[in-house]
Amino acid sequence: MKKVIATLITVIMMFSTASSAFAAGVTSGWQTKKNTTVRVSTDQATYGPGTSNINVTIDKSAPSTSYFYEIFLAQGTQYLYSTNIRGWIGTSSKSHDIKISDFVPTNSQATFEVMVKIYTSDEGYPFGTYIGDWFTPSFTVVRTN
Repeated sequence: MKKVIATLITVIMMFSTASSAFAAGVTSGWQTKKNTTVRVSTDQATYGPGTSNINVTIDKSAPSTSYFYEIFLAQGTQYLYSTNIRGWIGTSSKSHDIKISDFVPTNSQATFEVMVKIYTSDEGYPFGTYIGDWFTPSFTVVRTN
């Protein structure tokens, strides 16, 4: 009986670890460009049928500095889609949802990277000095409805 319980616990732990690893998203990792350290990530590495949003999080390491950002969906170097999501990132992380139905037709799939453009806030609204682009690794989106 003890062996059965131990085996059951092991199996449950394996499935729990596998599902949490599957749910993890993609990330650019911490990257520094022009003395600005930023990380861009998504909530999932694959978006299957029935998923309606891609959740994007932007983190930065210098809480005392504000930056202006824009979020895009990229497909390689040829296609760039504006999500019309932009704003200021100051002391905390920013999280945004991108509607899958705005970018992927019904009954199809696509592969994207999230690209975030960062600008300083020192030269007026909306853009300051361009700092750089941060990309996540690619991920797949499948839409059936």
